Amino acid sequence: MPMLQLYKDAEYFNSYFSKLENIRLIEQFKESDKKDENIFIGRIEFKETIHPLVVTIEIPKTFPHHKLKFW
Repeated sequence: MPMLQLYKDAEYFNSYFSKLENIRLIEQFKESDKKDENIFIGRIEFKETIHPLVVTIEIPKTFPHHKLKFW
């Protein structure tokens, strides 16, 4: 029986956000440069908006057991 991987890697999130219709991945998710932060960080842009909307997303490596941050 294959073992279930509890947490996802950065490539999973890159693939997920790349497939969404109204979102453009402008900075791929990667591990934070800060050693004490256990997160993936990336940037997306929403398409077809009146004003530009760019969001930085921080995803903990232990997501969904810890919360996402959008800024």
